[in-house]
Amino acid sequence: MKIRTSPQVSSQHSTPATVTMSPENADPLAGLDSVDWSQLSHAPGTLDRESLLYLITSLAIGHPDWAVPKGIDIHNWEKGIAETEKPEYRDPAMQELRAYKAVERGLSSIVRCLDEDSASMRADAAHAAHALAFFPRQSAISRVALLNRLSEDTNNNVGATIILSLAVLFARRDDDTEKRDLIQNIQEYHSASPVPKASDDIFGWSCAVAIFILGSKEDGLADTVQRICMDKAYVDKLESTLDQDVWFPFASLDLRDLAKSVLEN
Repeated sequence: MKIRTSPQVSSQHSTPATVTMSPENADPLAGLDSVDWSQLSHAPGTLDRESLLYLITSLAIGHPDWAVPKGIDIHNWEKGIAETEKPEYRDPAMQELRAYKAVERGLSSIVRCLDEDSASMRADAAHAAHALAFFPRQSAISRVALLNRLSEDTNNNVGATIILSLAVLFARRDDDTEKRDLIQNIQEYHSASPVPKASDDIFGWSCAVAIFILGSKEDGLADTVQRICMDKAYVDKLESTLDQDVWFPFASLDLRDLAKSVLEN
């Protein structure tokens, strides 16, 4: 498995610019609010949308791994800020929430990345699917978009990311009927996959993890999730089914960390 940390944004230029920091320009974001972003068709800089999608997600919620498997509780987030009296705590928290809401307002652009069909754009689709997991107020639109992409995609990494995104997106829902319907959707897609009889590829294992996150009491689910923490041969087998050209964003370090997070939370 090709182990990767979070994507790094690289410059388009062969010669890096030299920036001298002084007290007057010590803030690297100084002047950013003076740009009329609404008049720009795209942000200047990297053409690597895979990195941009990951960085946009990180801007909204910090390192995404902390929000797996339970997702974002936006109601408690807003409530906690409203109940915070000291400005030195409330003001930074408000800035973080505003960043989240700014990304949330732009989700339609992220959804459009799911429509990329070419092999070279599959990484974009995986990162777009991953990003949608953390915006529960847009779950109705995201669910339709994710399931539509899942019905058309044959890439293991993209399919596994979509399945896990759906689970994280709906993990906090109180509506058991909604969760049961989603579990049924996942089971149907797993049954139609090339390896329907077992969780012996990354897509099948991710289906088991997703169903576990959604609260299914199906026999053997916990064992399937936990097996990856104890059986190296099983890990090697799953990793061999990953597409090495498409990052799997839910396992930014390795699959064991993902399994441990799911089991512990």
